[in-house]
Parts: sequence; C-alpha cells; structure tokens
Amino acid sequence: MRKKCYEAIIIKFFSIMFLLSLILLTLLVTACSKNTTKSIPESFKDMKFGMISSNYYLEKSREKDKTLKWERAHPGFANWQQIEPVKGEYYWNEIDDYVKSAQANDIQILFTIWPYTNWDQETGNMHLEYMKNDWGKDPRDFSTLANRMGKPSDMQAYREFLKKLVERYDGDGNNDMTDLKYAIKYWEIGNEPDLTGFFQGSVNDYFEILKESYLTIKEVDSSAQVLIAAMPSLKNSKVLNRLGYGIPEELFKLGASQYFDIMNVHAFGRSSALKELLDKYGADDKPIWVTEPTPGFWDQKLTEQEMKVLFQQEIDNGVERIFGVGNHEL
Repeated sequence: MRKKCYEAIIIKFFSIMFLLSLILLTLLVTACSKNTTKSIPESFKDMKFGMISSNYYLEKSREKDKTLKWERAHPGFANWQQIEPVKGEYYWNEIDDYVKSAQANDIQILFTIWPYTNWDQETGNMHLEYMKNDWGKDPRDFSTLANRMGKPSDMQAYREFLKKLVERYDGDGNNDMTDLKYAIKYWEIGNEPDLTGFFQGSVNDYFEILKESYLTIKEVDSSAQVLIAAMPSLKNSKVLNRLGYGIPEELFKLGASQYFDIMNVHAFGRSSALKELLDKYGADDKPIWVTEPTPGFWDQKLTEQEMKVLFQQEIDNGVERIFGVGNHEL
C-alpha cells in the first residue's frame, strides 16, 4: 500500500514538472519570437559620416549617397507636439513610418527630441512670443513644432511622453514598435537652444530639460546615448554667454557634463576648444559629434575633394562622427 502511494506521488511530481517545463518553454519561445530587434551592427558604429536632411527631402538625400548609414532628419519626428498634440492622446504613425523607411535601408537614426507641445506650453508659457515656424527652406519644415518653446510647464507630463518614446524604439521587446528592425540608441536633447527660434528660455531652463531628459532616457534604456544640443550661434544670443563659437560654458558650470554622453556642435574647427572645455569639467572621455556643418558652409561651393579634406581634418582632430556630408544644401 505504501509502495503504491510513493509511486503515485512520484508520478504526480514528474507530471507537474513536465507541465512546468512546457509552460517555461512556451514563455521562452514567445519571448524570442516577440523580440527580433537587432542591435546596431558593429560595422555601422565605425562609420564616421552621416547625412542630415529636411523631413521632406529624405529620399533625395538617401539617393545622393547610398553608402551613408547614419541619418539625422531635421527637425525629424521625435516631436512632442506631433506625437501628443492632445494630452494623453498619442499618434505614432508618422514617426513609425519614418523609422521603417530608414531601417528598410539599414540606416541608423539620430533623433532630435523637441520637448514642447502646445497644450503644455499654454498652461505656463503664454507670455512667450507665438512663433509661426514657417521660415525653413520648405514652408513645411518646422510647421509641426509647437508654437512656443519654453521649458515644459508640466515636467512630469514631459517625462511620461519621453518614457513612451524611448521605450517604443529601444528594442527590448516591451511595447516596441511592430517590426522594429534595429534598436534606436541615440537621442539629441533639443536643437540650438541658443537661438530663440528653437528655444525661449534661460540657461537654467535648458539645463533642467537636459537633466530630466537624460535621467528619464537612462531609466528606460541604460545603454542609450544622449547628446547635448549643439549651440552654434556666435552673435545676438539671448540665452548663453560663451568662451567662443558654440561653447556653452554656463551649462557646464551648472553640472551639464553629468547629463550627456556625447558632445555636440554645429560647426567645423571647434574640436580643440571643445576638448579644452570637456577637460576643464572632467568630461574629457566624451566623444564629439558634428551634427550639422558650420552655418554658411554650403555657400562656399567647395569641391568634393575639398570637402573630403575638410571632413578628414575634423576626424583627425578628434571628431568621432560628422552629419551633413553632401545633403544639407538640398
């Protein structure tokens, strides 16, 4: 009698273990089938050059040089106003379409985050000048941006938007875009905030946006890389005092070097000064990217060979990656 009882217990034990194994196997298969997103190929990480183009000239830019596998759409589609024009209502179609188009061509994306949406600006920044955003090369270029660009009034709402944005493209299989091919890991916090056409705030305001963005992005994706916004304006700046062209030292005095991974500039010939700045604030390990050429660069009408020499000089002087190779004049 006791023997039969032991046999029954053993059979029941192995039956339970078998069922648990099946459940575990099913979960593993589901997880694997759910997440087919690839990491950025190592060979792409070594590429030094990328393209920059208006949203409406992307295909033309890509046709111009199919060897370029990094892209910065400008203004791009990581735009709070475009994605959440009404509080709590998210529209992902346009940014998803852009990601799918780029990744179908094996292009890696640098996203510029625009931390402004009209419903948020209208709760605390109505004193700021209303901007029509109709001054781009194409009248449509900046028309999708918010009409005021001050520090978010509701920083928690901005953080929630940012979490959803980064989570959608981080490639971890959790709430990712359907058919995401490559994880997106590079995020630039704003664009040229020393120009009032892109930001209507103070040094402290931008510092807070940078800090909150960095901490939020890293919370969602610790391997993501954050770029500080480039600041190219030399004169008529109402926001920053600087040591030289594109050097935002006031931000560094506030502690900005803790809240970005990659230094960013919209000018050539500034790498030495930027290295000095980074070294001064204990951030000499951070790489430097040029994400737009020097203003007026394309007006020089340099030959292809002259441009190659210039770009190579930048790389030799320590710039890790340059965006704007032959496309910004479109």
